[in-house]
Amino acid sequence: MIDIKLIRENPKLVEDNIKRKGQDDKIQLVEKVKKLGIEAYTGDEKKLLEIIPLESVDIVFLNHVIEHVPAPKNLMLAIHRVLKPSGVIYGATPNIDAWDPKIFGQYWFGLQAPRHFYLFTRSTLAAYAEKTGFQVLAFKNDPETSTHWAGSLNTVISEKWWNLPKDVSQVPFYPLLLVLGILVTGVQMLFSKTSIMTFILKKSKIFNS
Repeated sequence: MIDIKLIRENPKLVEDNIKRKGQDDKIQLVEKVKKLGIEAYTGDEKKLLEIIPLESVDIVFLNHVIEHVPAPKNLMLAIHRVLKPSGVIYGATPNIDAWDPKIFGQYWFGLQAPRHFYLFTRSTLAAYAEKTGFQVLAFKNDPETSTHWAGSLNTVISEKWWNLPKDVSQVPFYPLLLVLGILVTGVQMLFSKTSIMTFILKKSKIFNS
């Protein structure tokens, strides 16, 4: 999946001396990326293997992608095939082993069914990585977890007291919820694991199928 925000915040990704390709299942995103001068395609992991030569890629970005994929193992295997031997994956995904998923349960903002097919912990994602030929280099907490706290509080308020818009940007007091979420996330980052985790995976020489 293509990360428009990542591209906009990192203009070096569109410099002429960097070869880049993007893929997503949403035509609208693909068209936006094409306008930025990036080669982009629609499709799944099978299409990925068609458009990208084997062992030709240095870095793959999976920013909030893997939870949206119905067959994450197949995606990881495809990425393994197109990455160079020293290639890495940089990604982010929800982490269900955190305070807010346990506190909010069915109201947790990170659930987002049916958009999210799979939800991981650090250990389950590490197991996926090992089975598909990757070594975990790092897991890190992500301050973006504040949006999970704010969204979860908004959902609880909406379900139990007021009928609020599903689009949090339309909720008048959402900024206050976000401030509260930022404060709680700061404590969470100091003492525990956040409900959004970033990860770095390196293609391993040893492949365990």
